[in-house]
Amino acid sequence: MDTKGNVSVSETLSLGIAALERSASSDGSFKHGATIGGVGTSFDSSGKAEVSVGAGYAYANPTKGQFGAGVGFEQGIGDAKFKAKVGISISTISKEAANHALVGGNPGVFGAPAELNAGKRWNQLSEAAQNMHHRNGWTEQEWTSKLPQARVA
Repeated sequence: MDTKGNVSVSETLSLGIAALERSASSDGSFKHGATIGGVGTSFDSSGKAEVSVGAGYAYANPTKGQFGAGVGFEQGIGDAKFKAKVGISISTISKEAANHALVGGNPGVFGAPAELNAGKRWNQLSEAAQNMHHRNGWTEQEWTSKLPQARVA
């Protein structure tokens, strides 16, 4: 049981050079993996898939827009097991953020925002809308300069 009250169960089935591993938690998260010789693969409930060959590993998580690679080390001393990984990881925008920018509800990344086309002034926008448009490159000055053009269109 962890500090949040989640209970985890894990099991491993080993047959010679092959092993299957499975773990699940009461919070709904899980991880499944298989290893044959020095080659392993795993995936988990967050969308992360990992491949390892010897000490090297690479992973991708398209759901979170992350990928990386590196080397991992594992050392057992008695009943204790220590693991360490050193590598590089890169995060991109998430699939949801990309879809939001490209599909429907376009907040002004590739054209005039709907509020601008409707003739809404900057000070009539909610603070959240102003912040979103500002992140996408809009300023109050630019918004105001485009407003008459948007009304005519």
